[in-house]
Amino acid sequence: PGEKVWIVFVDIHVLDYDGNLFDASSLAALAALSTTMVPAERFEMGKDYPLPIKEPPISCTFVKFNKAIVVDPCLDEETIAEARLTVATDKEGNIRAMQKGLSGSFTLDEVKKVIKASIDNGARIRKILEDAVGRYHGKKN
Repeated sequence: PGEKVWIVFVDIHVLDYDGNLFDASSLAALAALSTTMVPAERFEMGKDYPLPIKEPPISCTFVKFNKAIVVDPCLDEETIAEARLTVATDKEGNIRAMQKGLSGSFTLDEVKKVIKASIDNGARIRKILEDAVGRYHGKKN
């Protein structure tokens, strides 16, 4: 009680769509939040500071069609997909979120492979994001 808090809203305006909107939107939101400065000076609350972002999950979406599993599906692949699975993992490889979509299914082995690929792809994407944010803030990588 009596403390001031910040509320952050993220609005996504889609200009073009060629598939995998969820991953693209979540990565864009994470990049925006990672480069956000809290305007503390304006409200006489000290110096401006970066919005603290801790352990951001990275999502990876996969679709299944004709027994093939594809990561980061384009619109054509999404259109013919029988099943979709999105897995979000943190830096330690822990699953933070998982969502299955469409009417098809994945076998247990396929889910395990998707989770492993999500951890691996998430680590690569996280490194690219961290490097880009570091460059934005003027840090050498």
